[in-house]
Amino acid sequence: GGRLCFLTTATVHAMGLRDDSWELTSLHAFGKRFVRTSTRTKRLMTEYYLKGPAVVDRINARGDASSIWLKFYWQFVIPSALASQLRLDGIAGWIYVSGSRKLQRIAVT
Repeated sequence: GGRLCFLTTATVHAMGLRDDSWELTSLHAFGKRFVRTSTRTKRLMTEYYLKGPAVVDRINARGDASSIWLKFYWQFVIPSALASQLRLDGIAGWIYVSGSRKLQRIAVT
């Protein structure tokens, strides 16, 4: 799961959680469902796979990385994982994509 869920994996590790945490497991399953829904979601997932590792590396190199991951966890990981658990994939996707883009902007500042 961790190879494909770059941002969530980095977040749960920063939180001291394991690779089998419900957040990571939920969002990994969501990603598998989400990519199958449309051409747009496939494009979003491709963008995520291409940019995710570099975003993680850049954020981890920052002195405030722990704070960034903590905020991402509460603002984006938990809400999107809960929406995914409820099979509200459109909402889960919107939340997660919003968070991913926010992290991309932070990574380049």
